[in-house]
Amino acid sequence: MIPEETITRVRDSVDLVELVRESVPGLKKTGRNFQARCPFHQERTPSFNVNPEMGLFKCFGCGVGGDAFKFVMLMEGLNYPESIRKLATRVGITIEEAQSPAVSAEAHERQTLYGLLEDAARFYHRHLLESSDAAEARAYLEKRGLSKESIVRFCMGFAPASGQALREAASRKGWNLDVLEKAGLLRRKEGSGRVFDHFWNRIIFPIWDTQGRIVAFGGRAMGDALPKYINSPETPVYSKSRHLYGLFQGMPTLRKMRHIVILEGYMDVVVCHQFGFEWTAATLGTALTEEHVRLLRRYSDKVTLLFDPDAAGAAASLRGGELLMADGFTVGVVTLPDDVDPDELLVKEGKASLEKYLETPVPFMDYYLDQMRKKYPGTAPESKLAIAKEMLPLIKKMRDPLLQDEHLGRLAQALRVEKPVLAAQMKKIKTESAFAKATVDKSGNNEVAGKPAEALAKAGVKPASALLSVEEEMLLLSLLHPSNVVAELLDALEWTDVRCRQIWALVSPDVAQGTVQVSSVMGALPEDVQEWLTPLTMQQRYYANPQATLEELVTGWNRQQESAVLKEMKAEIDSMIDGTIPMDQTKVQAYNDLSRRLKGSPIIGRRPGR
Repeated sequence: MIPEETITRVRDSVDLVELVRESVPGLKKTGRNFQARCPFHQERTPSFNVNPEMGLFKCFGCGVGGDAFKFVMLMEGLNYPESIRKLATRVGITIEEAQSPAVSAEAHERQTLYGLLEDAARFYHRHLLESSDAAEARAYLEKRGLSKESIVRFCMGFAPASGQALREAASRKGWNLDVLEKAGLLRRKEGSGRVFDHFWNRIIFPIWDTQGRIVAFGGRAMGDALPKYINSPETPVYSKSRHLYGLFQGMPTLRKMRHIVILEGYMDVVVCHQFGFEWTAATLGTALTEEHVRLLRRYSDKVTLLFDPDAAGAAASLRGGELLMADGFTVGVVTLPDDVDPDELLVKEGKASLEKYLETPVPFMDYYLDQMRKKYPGTAPESKLAIAKEMLPLIKKMRDPLLQDEHLGRLAQALRVEKPVLAAQMKKIKTESAFAKATVDKSGNNEVAGKPAEALAKAGVKPASALLSVEEEMLLLSLLHPSNVVAELLDALEWTDVRCRQIWALVSPDVAQGTVQVSSVMGALPEDVQEWLTPLTMQQRYYANPQATLEELVTGWNRQQESAVLKEMKAEIDSMIDGTIPMDQTKVQAYNDLSRRLKGSPIIGRRPGR
């Protein structure tokens, strides 16, 4: 493992602006940032930003962003360690591999797990290539048409049948059982507590995140053994709803095409890549989720769903297609003949056979209507009403009014009803966009938009871009204007936004020292937090008096939290006065004191709130 200190030295030594300018010559300074048209997707108006202070880049068009290492990974198709080594050579730093302490307990745990999972992948891979007891697995893969190059590229492996081999090998290298279990590599048998390998007698597929780190594994049985697949459990570095198999390997192609084909199985993906379909990826034992859709937005605008032609595959297509359509993707569905998987089709009939299907996907709304007609057959008014009730909520979620109107008209024509009638029915539907809840909840509290706006306006903040929550604004101010005074003000703050609290724990020492480079803490953060933090740091802000602004924000925030406490206390005291619960004079006095401080109106001698 490359020591964290070395990674930091390399990152700090790279001039991000000059690095990016070599690939993006049109980069020009605009305020705090440098801007240009994005090298990762086609656009007319520049939305690609580089912030040298924070050491980060972000495209607000396609959503891609990160530090210098991520830029090199995306431009050159390298994994995370390879990008570090490349930039180290560029700045003349020698890398000595070592196990390194991380910047926090959580970061240390994550780095430890990444190192263990990488070791496990090498163990499985070496076993597949060299061990005599993997002969059956090698023969099976050859029969399925996988080339040696594909096996190496995807670092495929084999878990020995003993159920103890990985644990024994890991123990010899110094890994303890607790860490192995936390990484999802060991399981304990209920009752006896006996420990054994999570994967045994299975072909192993390592799963990468978008930074090229192995985060989990999928294990496939050979032949007809059941269960067919066993996957890693959820761990501190892995969530099946946030990762797609094969996405990392296909990123260079996806960056150019902005089109991805979603499949069901690991084998499908590997063989598709082997035949040149590098814009394919697969879900990991789950339907597409909102987290998947946000991930896909970074790399594609068009999605083709190619799931199994059974009932489960149809349900997965409907669920995934709804989420994608609501977020503005162009979505198509491809259905292969019964009992034929993409990898089998390619091996038996060649590349042209799959190309033919992919060239003529069924538009998702046509596919949806066809599925609804199967569910509600006939032309009776009741069938038409049932179909309309299924499809109108999705049409209402569509962000583009032109698309919404077009699909409403097509549904009216298909059902042979008047379009105004459907439009009136749609207006009655109470729904929200696919990501409305995520947008409301993302700050970790349920503030309405007006509260942050009022607090920021009162503090004299004039944002040049998107409005943030109060906690996000305070964090951003600390990053833009680090000082010991700022650190002292925020150290006493009780953060309610989990992400802000997590970032503050990492950056507060640097804020107190007066120098912060956010890119240096990115490696210690989960991917979803990185995705949130990167655009936050790109916000343009102009504070006439940063310290006074922060004091105003902190004061307003604390009063808001105390008001929430006062509301909870009032409900309890109302119950005391109603006789529902016993009177507690200590709590009454505490309510009086807090009420007096906030409102100047104690409740002594009268019912609270009257």
